[in-house]
Amino acid sequence: MVFRASYANGFFWQTLWEHPGNQGLRARRASPHVLEPGDAVVVPAPREKKVGCATAKVHTFRRRGVPEALVLRLLAAGEARVGVAWTLAVDGVEQSGVTDREGTVRARLMPDAREVTLTLRPDGAPEERHEIALREVDPVESVRGQQVRLRNLGFFEGAADGAAGDAMEAAVASFQRSQQIEPTGVADEATRSALLAAHGC
Repeated sequence: MVFRASYANGFFWQTLWEHPGNQGLRARRASPHVLEPGDAVVVPAPREKKVGCATAKVHTFRRRGVPEALVLRLLAAGEARVGVAWTLAVDGVEQSGVTDREGTVRARLMPDAREVTLTLRPDGAPEERHEIALREVDPVESVRGQQVRLRNLGFFEGAADGAAGDAMEAAVASFQRSQQIEPTGVADEATRSALLAAHGC
């Protein structure tokens, strides 16, 4: 993924994504979040930067873009889940808070984090635990890409294995009904566009 490659090599992700060597990749993929196995990312040689500092003093250097912001919006039947206590565990480090009026969870994490565990403690309801894979979204044209998005939106509960079947067809039809699209169970172009808009990428 562009984000992991940029962080590992000391670049902003925009620097790699907009590099002339990745023009072909940008033409094939609409977003740096969405790549497929076999996609190659060109990583240029890093440029050295020198900074002068006074001796015998303590200096603090911060790497821009680190950590990154993670923003999750929690919905139930299309409505924001407001005031829900949450705990997010990333690489053994926990952050906690309460969802705001838009049902949003906001946390900080390192750019190479690949998975987080979100625990919700809604009032008067059982505790919920969600394992969330980060930056692992296939193009929406693929069945697996559709499954991941539908699962994130709460329409699909199976494994994102790229296999079509009754459960996947039912999930697509359910999503279509939520978007006022004829519930055919087939992820046509209109459905894929709506799925991208609802998911955010």
